[in-house]
Amino acid sequence: MQVFIYIIIFFAFFDLFAQLPIISPFAIELQATPFLTGLAVGMYSLSNTFGNIVSGIFSDRKGPFAILVAGLLLTASFLFTYTLAEGPYSLLAIRFLHGLAAGLIIPAAFTYLANRTDRSRRGKGAAVSGAFVGLAAIIGPAYGAILSSRSSVPETMTVTGLMLLVLGLLSFFLLNRQVIKKEKLPPEPLTVGMILLNSGLLRAFMGPFS
Repeated sequence: MQVFIYIIIFFAFFDLFAQLPIISPFAIELQATPFLTGLAVGMYSLSNTFGNIVSGIFSDRKGPFAILVAGLLLTASFLFTYTLAEGPYSLLAIRFLHGLAAGLIIPAAFTYLANRTDRSRRGKGAAVSGAFVGLAAIIGPAYGAILSSRSSVPETMTVTGLMLLVLGLLSFFLLNRQVIKKEKLPPEPLTVGMILLNSGLLRAFMGPFS
């Protein structure tokens, strides 16, 4: 089952990286100004952030199953809507919805990994998941550029959507729906200052931010 989660992580990042070389030309093709072109690229990341937050909260409260399946199926659905983009503003709306839905996937997938990986092997699990992300970063842009040059951007997005649709359906039937209950830790007072000044958290966030 862990391998299947790694595959989900791969395709979630594959969807992201496949967009990189093609969204700007597509926005220009739809008569977008330079400002709207940049906004179309960044809109995905903006809404993706909100999707990540919602997914994390929901995964903690209800378990990752429903949010992961919903994220995969919704992302697939919004990938199909790129064929409906007729101008820069409709593209912005699609990009917002696409990023929001895609943001639901990764936190839920990593929650599955954390729940199924022994504490002593979590370093290895992180390394393997990182390798899948790296593969997506290599294969995704090449796939997006090559396929869109031979067909079109909407068709490329549709193919990616079909991949995620299949993954979503497989997830619905294959993944464990039960929430793994862990031993409750004794409550400790936690303040905002303790979080902001935690050296481990600062290093963890500053790395990807940089």
